[in-house]
Amino acid sequence: MKLFLPEVPEWWSYRAALAANDDKSYGAYFIGHILWQQYRLRKKSAGLKLPMVKLREAGFGRSYITNALKSLEGAGLIKLKKFRNQSPEIVLVTAEILLHDKAVTDTH
Repeated sequence: MKLFLPEVPEWWSYRAALAANDDKSYGAYFIGHILWQQYRLRKKSAGLKLPMVKLREAGFGRSYITNALKSLEGAGLIKLKKFRNQSPEIVLVTAEILLHDKAVTDTH
């Protein structure tokens, strides 16, 4: 599996690194970057899925990935829609979403 790190906003990387450190889930930073790669490839922030087979082939176990997703969700960087016996559907929180959410709450 060839891995590379895509462009990720500095604020997002910083929060992911802090979440990883706080939760002792050092995979959060890496898995977060994989999610940004998916976002850039698909040009959408909702409905993302991790390439689980490729991640497992590269040596990343289920608990590593699960803990990373929990850390990112706890930091407010992703939203998870969980399904029984399936990988979760992931919504990546981007600056555009944050700005939109703030605008909506400011008008109410």
